[in-house]
Amino acid sequence: MTACFVALTPEGRIAGYYTLASASLLLADAIDRAARAEIAAYALVVEAKDDPAATFYQHHGFIALPDSPMTLFLPLASVNKAQ
Repeated sequence: MTACFVALTPEGRIAGYYTLASASLLLADAIDRAARAEIAAYALVVEAKDDPAATFYQHHGFIALPDSPMTLFLPLASVNKAQ
């Protein structure tokens, strides 16, 4: 089960999108929605497309998996404490 969110320009063109799932950019909105979601989720998981993207996520508190450095997660408990 996923939820897809789409941001549109005033002209109706797609400006960006992301999906949320219990195992699965507009980053601040995605984190906020994940933290407030009624699904039972421990963390927000992202797949970085390259090293600069992984660095971007780490700058925002995401933690890389030791065996898969392009897969990063943000514990939702840390988000709730920061709010």
